[in-house]
Order: sequence, then structure tokens, then C-alpha cells
Amino acid sequence: MKKLVSLLLTFTLSILCLGMVGCGEKSGKVMNVSLNPEIEFVLDSNDKVVTVNALNDEGNYIISQVSFEGLTAEDAVDAFIKISKDNGFLIQGSVSAGDNQIEIEISGEQAQKLYDKVKTSAQEKFNELQITATTVFEKIDKDYLKDVVENCFQNLKESEIAQKSEKELIDLIKQSRQETEDLLSQELKEFYYSDRAMAIEEAKIQGFIDAVNESGNALLTIGLNQIQELLNTFKSKYAEFKTKFIEEFLAEDSEYQIEIQEFIAKKKEILQNRLEGVDTSALEAQLEQIESTLENVKNASMSAINTIDSAIISALTSVETVISTVFANFDASAKVSVKVGEVESNFIVNFKAENSTFVANAYWETLNPNPQA
Repeated sequence: MKKLVSLLLTFTLSILCLGMVGCGEKSGKVMNVSLNPEIEFVLDSNDKVVTVNALNDEGNYIISQVSFEGLTAEDAVDAFIKISKDNGFLIQGSVSAGDNQIEIEISGEQAQKLYDKVKTSAQEKFNELQITATTVFEKIDKDYLKDVVENCFQNLKESEIAQKSEKELIDLIKQSRQETEDLLSQELKEFYYSDRAMAIEEAKIQGFIDAVNESGNALLTIGLNQIQELLNTFKSKYAEFKTKFIEEFLAEDSEYQIEIQEFIAKKKEILQNRLEGVDTSALEAQLEQIESTLENVKNASMSAINTIDSAIISALTSVETVISTVFANFDASAKVSVKVGEVESNFIVNFKAENSTFVANAYWETLNPNPQA
């Protein structure tokens, strides 16, 4: 799903540069493993898994089956292969071109070297499981990492992201994946990214208002009226966005969730047939129709949400204009930093509390067609 409030990247109070990267453990690489389930691993400097994240819906099922953290890159891929085989994503017997092909993408200068080790281990696992399968390699470049950070941290401007080193980008990805590790739904994670960005933007504006009020400058205080009105508009539309997103994408009775359950049911049927060696051509055609309907539902829902986004962006742009003209020489960075820090430190806890029903929903728990495997 596309980023919901992408133009938040253009909004800045021109008063703060947020330092969001920790100075602790090094994050060595990002490794994506794709079959149909698609998984992202962040590896440390010893090529051990620090975080794991699903890149598609089937991936959420895979990561719910085993703990990958602490495994070597080779062992993580081997576990991915085993789970995929047990559940019909990888099949035994004769396969068509493109089936049973696992794409492995790795970042960093030593990407090829690590891939060679992973490939050797994967081939041994294929032999052990008696399946015919292959791996292919692709290098992850820095632009890809920037795109991931841009999606996860929608409050950061493109210019800020562009200045970051590859290590800093990976550290940010690691931070975001640690925050969202319990969110086993692509829609819920997208909601988190957008909600977090808007909470930070609100904190910036509120921090600026508080700083002006505390300055004791009567003339500046008078000039806050317009900003306060715009903040009220932003908060109103922000609340509307949250309600609408939940109604359209997360609520159990939403059309989107109903279609998702149909998708899961059909996927389970296909996987069961694959495990039994039964032809799935007709079922695959039915799945494609369900996916088409799901995409149409998603697009219609996004259209409604984008209308709200436009109002939010308008309010943010207007705040920036007022600040750059009326308050051009006023420095509120200290107060804004405190406000933003409060939001960042408490956001994930508050988000999970507010959305506990969706966080607890094991969307893919019944996917396994062969639970005794």
C-alpha cells in the first residue's frame, strides 16, 4: 500500500533536525528473501538476524511460525525454506519454470560473499528436503534503503534521508522494524507509519506554540491565533483519518477485511492441493479474481482517505507559511525537540493500546494447510 501522507516529507517548521539514529549495535546488512512469502531481515555486523519483517501478507504467516532473531543469515534462509516447504509454498516433484525459485537480495559491500554462503547452505537444505529449487541473487542499493526509510519515517524530509549513510539508513530500518514486530498485518504497519508521522507533526506545531507562549513576547503571542486555528484543523482531520483508515482497512466487518479472509481461504486451499500434488490451475485463476477484487476495494478505500490527506497537507503547508513569515527569527527548537521526543518515546506503547484489537488479531493463524508437518 502506498504511503498515506507522503507530502508530510515537505513540511518543516525550519526549527529542528531530529537525530533518530541510535549509537548502539551496528546493523550490517539488509537481506530480503522472496518466494511468494517475502521476508526482510536486518543483520548485524556478524550477519546474524536482528529484526525480521514481512514484506507481503504471506510473509506475515511465515514470521509467525518461528523466531528468526539471533539466527545466522544461512540458518534464517534455511528456516524460511523449511517452513515454505511444509506449507506448500515450495513443492516436491516436477516444477514449472520460475517455481521453487527463491530470490535473495542483500545490501553492503560484502553482499556477494554472504550470498555465496547462503546459497551453499540453501542447496544443502534443498537436498535434505528432497526438493528441486534454486536461488538467485540481487544486490540491494542505497536508493532502495532510502525508499524503505521514507516509508517508515514519513515525517523525515527527502533532503534529510539523502544525507544519511548506508549504516544510518539500516539503523533506522532496524528501529522501525523493532517497533512494529508485533504488527502482523501489512495494513496495520502502514497505519502505524502514517499515524506516527502525523503525531510527530502535531507535536512540532504544539511545541512551537508552547515556546512562543513561554517567551512572554506579547506581539508574537498575538500572531499565534492563526497557527492555533490551523492546528485545530489538522487535529480534526488527523482524527478523521484514523477513524476512516480503521473503518476501511482494519475493522473486521470492512469490505477489505472480508476480501482478505476470502483470499486467505483460497490460498489455504491452493497450498493444501500443492502439498497433495494436485493441479491448482483452476484455483489459481480463482485466486487471481479475488486479488483483482481486493485491489479494487483497496483503491476505492484509498480514494476516500486521500481526500482527508489533502486537508491535512493543506493545514501543514499553511502552518509552514505562517511560521516562515510571521515568526521568521524565532527559535523554538528546544521546546519542539522535547515535544517530539515525548511522542517518539511513548508512541508505540500508545499505538498498541489504542489498537489492541487489531494488534492481537492473528490474521494468518489458520493458513497452515498441514499443521502436523
